Amino acid sequence: MKRLYINRIIVVILFACFLPLFSYGEILSDTTYYRNGTIKEIADWKNGIIIGSRKLFDNRGGLVEEHTFLSGNSKGKLISYYKDTLIASIVPVEQKIVNGKYSIFILPEEMVVGYWEGTNIKSYDYTIADPLQLPDDNYVRYNNFYNDPLLYYNKNGNMIGEDVFVNGLASGISKTFYPNGQVKSEGHQLQERSRTFPVNKWIYYYEDGVIEKELEYYNGSGSVKYMEAGKLINIGKYNYRNGAIHMLIRYP
Repeated sequence: MKRLYINRIIVVILFACFLPLFSYGEILSDTTYYRNGTIKEIADWKNGIIIGSRKLFDNRGGLVEEHTFLSGNSKGKLISYYKDTLIASIVPVEQKIVNGKYSIFILPEEMVVGYWEGTNIKSYDYTIADPLQLPDDNYVRYNNFYNDPLLYYNKNGNMIGEDVFVNGLASGISKTFYPNGQVKSEGHQLQERSRTFPVNKWIYYYEDGVIEKELEYYNGSGSVKYMEAGKLINIGKYNYRNGAIHMLIRYP
């Protein structure tokens, strides 16, 4: 099962929907503290929304998350941080008052970007099709919130994977890549309850593009009641690097 966790953004579930008392037209500078006296949150509010930035800290004083908005602008960024204060992810968001409560929405059609820990090198990016309010059931359950293709990158900036996600689980076309951009594997995945399986035909390649092997995975349909989805079936074909057949194996 392939599941991507969005680094440290989960903290928004604890904070994003709590709104201090305010008077319309006035700027309220609000600071809250942990029981040990360490600052928990610093924010400036006006008319129920953030003016400038809102910073969230852990109980040791480390910056965990920052929401930044230009003065008077409802759209901004939700930035999460690693322990070394380097950026973990940047999420485009919009703040609103919904039914009297402060709410944050992830903006559609704008890129969400994550970074490798200890670097400023991108590790993934994706967009969502529709605005998504935080917290959301899928967000709380899976700690991710996309139903669109997600691209993975290595620390050299090369794309190494592509998956389609539904409700936080990979489901649909899946590809991996070599550092030179050549496809390494491609096939389909099936989401079943809280698990993801490879299904149907998958093709694996050597780095020069020659097919290494062709395998077929059971997709759970048909009359084979004793077999679980994702198990190898039929004839598996394995090739040498020159493309000549090395062996054929019947599964199961």
